[in-house]
Amino acid sequence: MINGGRGIYMKTKILFVCTANHDRSPTAEIMYQRYSGLEAKSTGIFKPEKKVREGLAWADVIVVMEDVHETYIREHFAQELADKPVFVLGIEDRYRFMEDDLTDLIEERMEAVLQSIF
Repeated sequence: MINGGRGIYMKTKILFVCTANHDRSPTAEIMYQRYSGLEAKSTGIFKPEKKVREGLAWADVIVVMEDVHETYIREHFAQELADKPVFVLGIEDRYRFMEDDLTDLIEERMEAVLQSIF
């Protein structure tokens, strides 16, 4: 995004959320840190509340792995979400960190998200 025509390019900040921040969201974070125009971080809903709150406040866009994650953050962190878009990838907790099937699925499901935000 260009800041007021001054030519300053600002990246869209995207937060990936899963349950424990062990496999799915850290995988997505690593995958999209290299993506042009994005700055990526991850967290889990079972992390300390302060960490989740800070991540949500930081982000422009929230991407959760399952519906339960969206429900949780909407119920517990409505103020931090404000009017930020939240996308659900629909990826169950049955994959390991950087597993090929997981990276393929994240890439496939993120196509629609990326089209929405760019």
